[in-house]
Amino acid sequence: MARDAFASKGVRLILAVWGIVLLLPLGGCITPELNERSLVSMVGIDRKENGDIRVTLGLIGSDKQAKKTEEQAPVFTAEGETLFEAARTFIRSNGNRPLWTYIKVIVIGPSAGEQDLKPLMDFFNRNNEIQPNPYIVFSTVSAEEILHLSTESPELPALVVEKQIKNQTQLSQSPVVTLYEWNEMLLRPGQTAMASLLKPVKDRDRILPVIEGAAVVRGGRTAGYLEAKETRGILWVREEVRGGVLVLPFQGSRPGEETGKAALEITGRNRAEIRPQLSGDRLSLDISVRVKLAVGEIMGGPSTEPPGIARMQQQAEERIRMEIEEALAITQKQWKADVLGIGRMVERSYPDYWLEHAEQWPDIFAAVPVRVTVQANIGKLGLLHSNSGEGTGNDG
Repeated sequence: MARDAFASKGVRLILAVWGIVLLLPLGGCITPELNERSLVSMVGIDRKENGDIRVTLGLIGSDKQAKKTEEQAPVFTAEGETLFEAARTFIRSNGNRPLWTYIKVIVIGPSAGEQDLKPLMDFFNRNNEIQPNPYIVFSTVSAEEILHLSTESPELPALVVEKQIKNQTQLSQSPVVTLYEWNEMLLRPGQTAMASLLKPVKDRDRILPVIEGAAVVRGGRTAGYLEAKETRGILWVREEVRGGVLVLPFQGSRPGEETGKAALEITGRNRAEIRPQLSGDRLSLDISVRVKLAVGEIMGGPSTEPPGIARMQQQAEERIRMEIEEALAITQKQWKADVLGIGRMVERSYPDYWLEHAEQWPDIFAAVPVRVTVQANIGKLGLLHSNSGEGTGNDG
């Protein structure tokens, strides 16, 4: 038995060695193939005035390339009547075909959003080298300009932008949308979608790419941009607020007098409920939001005794309600963009009503009255019992 076991192990060892030997020639084939391809980390899409596509590719450069240029990574631009043609034309300026497997971010410029975006996504969906998880972001300036911006980090710009998007869980100022999720949104009735917004922001003597706010798409085209707080107003209702800071100003007895501020941390994912109500032929909407908060800082505001906590909770509820209503005033009233998916809820709850009014939904949705209620709970107070410094102490 022992001899059989030893022989069996010997056979397995010989097979393993032969497997390694047989794979050695394959290893020699892989390296030249990669050397003949250019690894793409970020893609920018713009449209020219004549409708042609202008594609900008941020590459993962070699050490030799990095020494030859002041940029952190090589950037190349190509043009074509379609995105596929532009991408293939890239060979003329770089000599290599792009390798799409390592894309982190797809940037859509303002000119690209002026026309239907769905055809532009066809290239990414058909290409078997492209994964479904690159992030979709819009830019307030041309995508080409964004890709030429440098960062203060030694990392690739694509990785810096990717981290900014991932860490929105600590800010909740921008939606996190992958290519897969983007395709799903564009296939919904009305083609209404939201994605992160990338802006060039001046920091001392440099211009840096910063993720903040959101782009809203309706009918496959860009409807407009939301600022950070307006974006959070939508994220509250979509249950996509996972963290961040809520600043509450406190007013004195005289008009315009500010006595202090409290900074509350949003702890965990918020909860929301959307209830369409149909009375006769009149549709209305009830939105309720629940959020958990913790005291992060008090600068001259109320104490953390029960009356002070009650005051802060009331202020927080009012601030969140205002953020939601201000966001809906833009997306619902101005743009008629159903970014909350209310139409699908109405279709499920009132199928007969939806069948009759589906074609007029954008106009109906814009006029639907909305009632927003917010329940805030401050569960953590920190180490100090009051802003006067009395308590168990603070490590700073």
